[in-house]
Amino acid sequence: MSFFRSITGKILLPVIVMTLFLVAVIVAVNLHRFSQFAEEIFRDDMTFQTNLLALNAAVEAARAGQHGKGFAVVAEGVHNLAARNAKAAKDTQELIAKNSQKIDKRDEVANHTAEVLTTIVEQIKQTTPLVAGNAAASNEQAESVNQVTIGLAKI
Repeated sequence: MSFFRSITGKILLPVIVMTLFLVAVIVAVNLHRFSQFAEEIFRDDMTFQTNLLALNAAVEAARAGQHGKGFAVVAEGVHNLAARNAKAAKDTQELIAKNSQKIDKRDEVANHTAEVLTTIVEQIKQTTPLVAGNAAASNEQAESVNQVTIGLAKI
């Protein structure tokens, strides 16, 4: 039974430690990729396109003259939409930047955790032979005590 626990501890603990490390790394990498992807989406392209649409509507309103009042209303509405879109895009970019900083900090923590876990695994590897030696010495002592007990029983 003691041998089984010893072998299980030697094999299972390092596997668990390394599995936890790999999960932490995968999560950190995926969060970083997501932040980069989201940052690309919320560039000023949407604002530019909306402003271009407002400009086109204004040009059409000017071409149509008196009959282009509807285009002018649309142009104004699209221009207002572009302004709100620009503010929302700016706010979103700020949030993404803040989250990117947090993700970078988590990357640092994950890397430090990996270093600590690697150290723990190395220390477990160094401790395992010592524990095995103690177990062997304990078994020898138990055998010696058993022999003394038998000898005393014979006397």
